[in-house]
Parts: sequence; structure tokens; C-alpha cells
Amino acid sequence: MRTVNASYELTRDGEKKIYIERSPYFVAMPHFHQQIELLYVLEGSVRVTVNDQSAVLHADNIVVSNSYDIHSYVRSNCMCLLFIIPQNFLNFFYAYMEGKKFRTNFITDHEKAKRIYTLCETVELLQNTANSLTITGLVNAILGLITDAVQVVKQTKMPGEYNIVRDILMIVEQEYSQKLSAEEVAARLGYGKYYFSRLFNKYFHCNFHTYVNRLRIRQFVQAAEATDKPNILTLSYSVGFTSPQTFYRAFYEVYGTTPQKYLNQKQ
Repeated sequence: MRTVNASYELTRDGEKKIYIERSPYFVAMPHFHQQIELLYVLEGSVRVTVNDQSAVLHADNIVVSNSYDIHSYVRSNCMCLLFIIPQNFLNFFYAYMEGKKFRTNFITDHEKAKRIYTLCETVELLQNTANSLTITGLVNAILGLITDAVQVVKQTKMPGEYNIVRDILMIVEQEYSQKLSAEEVAARLGYGKYYFSRLFNKYFHCNFHTYVNRLRIRQFVQAAEATDKPNILTLSYSVGFTSPQTFYRAFYEVYGTTPQKYLNQKQ
């Protein structure tokens, strides 16, 4: 199963090349970045959330996450195309979108979605051979079709909740390997435990403890895949787990298998 990186993707924001991936399994914890992200459902269905709006998308549907939208994909069995547009392609888009926002992040009109997908396929085919002007033109065409499909409306002031959620993501991203609790993070940000827990569940659809463990699992997988003959327990402790039982349970909840079986399949 393929797990997409979560929380604030600082390394993602440093990329200059369009990221394109096809996969039958997508899982993404709530995350955000400056880039524009499209997920096109080719087969099956996937539950997606952007900010506080959720939907189940089916074949020939698209979810579009604008810059800094908090978005996630729930574990599902489907075939999807992930298409991520970096900042260096977005100058015209930013100029057009100034003072505006998407009316919706979901494109369920099959014909409109297919036109966008056709251009994404063209970029996928030409990205390594065509000149930058050609690729930039195709990307702008994609963004133009997206804005037509989702419609744009006047931007109101961003709710304070989004800023709080981003602060939470930044803390967890930086300190996931340390002991973290909802009470501690809530107090650090100046909020009560009840408000913090309600807000967290609203945006992340799980409690704080579960989210931190999922992030630790992501970090474990990245480290294990980059290591020859990784020591599973040693790596699990390095990312913040304090017991084998908690680690194995959290891993199974994300991947539906054991760490050893997962890593053997990746070899």
C-alpha cells in the first residue's frame, strides 16, 4: 500500500518538478503544502476531506487541494492518479486567484474531469522530453479547466481554526519522536483540552494520539525503506514508540499487515 506524506510537507514545497503517480492504494493523513494537488479517481472510490468538507469520490471524479488547504485521503482500494503542481508553475494561477477561492474542491462532472485528466496524461507523457514552455502551457490549461469546474468566488478572511490546525501540524511534524499529548499541545497553544480535542477531531477525524502514531508509522516506513536490513524495533523506538505492542498495533491499523511482511513486499 502506498502512503502519501502527511502534515506540513516542507520538503514537498521545495520540489520544482510536477509529481505524478498512479497507485491502487492511497492513504494520506491530513497535510498541507503550497503546491496544488489533484487526485483523479480512475477506478473504485475514495473518501477525501479538504479543510472541513468531506466526500466519497468515484471513477472520473477529482478532488483539488489549493495552496495550504488541509487535505486527507482515507484508506481505500482504488486506482488513482496523483498530480502535484509545484509553486514555480503557479504564477499566473496566483494572479488570477487573488482575492478569490474555490467554491468547491470536488469535481464530479465526468466530462469536465476527463478533460482535465487528458491534459494531465499529456504532461505525464511529455514532462521529461518537452521544453518548459510547453509544460507550463499545459499546466495553465489544466488550472484553467479546474477553475471553470470548481468555480471561484470572493475570498473571505480565513477562519482562525485553519491557522490553529496548521500550528498543531507544525508542532507534531517537528516533535513526533518525543512524548506528545493533547493536553500539552493544547496548553502550549493557549486552548483548553475540550476545545482542542473537538477541533482536532473535526479536521482530522481521529484523536490526537492516533494521529501522532500514524505520523510515526509514516516516518518508520520512510526510514526502513532507506535502510538495508532495518532493525524494526530500533527504528520504531527512534520515531517515538515506547513499546512493541503499540507500534505493531498502529502499523497494522495503517497497512493491514505486519511491518516485516510489508517490508518484504517492498524488496
